[in-house]
Formats: sequence, structure tokens, C-alpha cells
Amino acid sequence: MALPADLQATSIRLEATGFGGRNKGTYSLGGYRGQFTRGESRLGIIDPLYVSNKGKSSFTLEDASGRVLMTASCRMGKGTVTIGVVTFDPKKIAYTCDFHGIETEAGARLVLGQPKRDGMKEKFLAKDRRRGEATILSEHFIIDSVHEYAASKF
Repeated sequence: MALPADLQATSIRLEATGFGGRNKGTYSLGGYRGQFTRGESRLGIIDPLYVSNKGKSSFTLEDASGRVLMTASCRMGKGTVTIGVVTFDPKKIAYTCDFHGIETEAGARLVLGQPKRDGMKEKFLAKDRRRGEATILSEHFIIDSVHEYAASKF
């Protein structure tokens, strides 16, 4: 996807290492580092008739001296029903993170979800979107995923 020129000119590339497939560990992101935990649980009732997936994660963000700048706790949930070859999600995916600064009381919140599909393209071409919002200090942001690419019919 092509970024607008003014956004591309101000972009900074950050290298992330350490996450891998583990449920607990340390990571680095640019000049920062931290610790993370994550896990998922799955409950199947007359599996695969109804399946509920839930997950939790948390992480810290530390500066080069090891001082914790921020903590976050996140959770995810989704429910899926399968009848024969037909699958649908009565409980669409939802992802929520609460961020807290160590030195300030001001925090941030991120909420992402999967809205109902609009139109034939989304319903039959598996175009799952994500929408959400973030509140950071006193600023409020609306987030909408992009599913259109240059030189693509869709």
C-alpha cells in the first residue's frame, strides 16, 4: 500500500526482535525494550459447533536505562459457529488494550473490532475489516483498516 508522501517523509523504521512464538519473554523495539506475556484459551461446545477464543497479553516498555515508561494489558475475544461447511461469527473479534504511563496518571486505550460486512464484495470475497478507536491523553482517533491496494481490482 502506498503511503501519502508527507507521511512517508516523516516515517521512522523501527526494528522489533524477540517476540517469536513464545508466550513470555523480552523484546526490543528500536532503542526500547520490554517484557511481554500472552496466552489464549479455547472452549469448544460440541466442537466445532460453537468455539469461543479468548486471549490476554501484557507488556512493558522500558528505555535504555531499564526505566519502565509504560505498561499495557490487552484482551481479545471471538465466538464462531460452524454448521456443516458454513461458518459464521456471532461474536465478532474484539481487541482492547489499556496503556498506563508510569510517571503520569494519563493513560491510553485502544479498542479494535470487526464490524459487520457491507456489500457483496465484503460478504463473498472474505474482506474482513477492522475498525476501532484510540484515546491517547486528550486526543481521540478513529481507526479503519484499508483493504484496497494499488493495481488491485478489489
